[in-house]
Amino acid sequence: MPCNTQPLAPDKMNQDYNINPSRHAEKAYQPNQGDKFPTLSTVPTTAGKSGEVVLLVTTLYNKAPFGQAQAQLVDYDSLVRYGGGTFPSPEVAQKIIAQHPDMVVAGTCAGTTPFYALLQCEPNSRVTVRVLTGGMKAKAISREDFNAMGGVL
Repeated sequence: MPCNTQPLAPDKMNQDYNINPSRHAEKAYQPNQGDKFPTLSTVPTTAGKSGEVVLLVTTLYNKAPFGQAQAQLVDYDSLVRYGGGTFPSPEVAQKIIAQHPDMVVAGTCAGTTPFYALLQCEPNSRVTVRVLTGGMKAKAISREDFNAMGGVL
């Protein structure tokens, strides 16, 4: 399923990326630091009553050079269930997601960094973020938390 991404100015991304509710999914993918598979945040974001999640994607330090990036929201509880009751390693998660692609919530989001996407999930569901492009980071925040903490999309 395609994902509608929107560009976000670097200064606005800096402001929005500093929104840190107590529990939220956030992860960087750094192959040059030894990441062999796209990594997933082990901490979930809860989608909230609206089910809407704000996905923020940018470079590791939100600085040029900007480029193309991809990220996904993945059903956190399914990862744990298929991981035998524990959160899987990135390698095991890669296999689980390949076998159960329906676990990817709202599809893969791709665009030129920095960008954001508003994704619809099941209300109060738990999701985690998976960055697919090396040298990039992503954060998922419920729309309710984003608004309450002064987000400026």
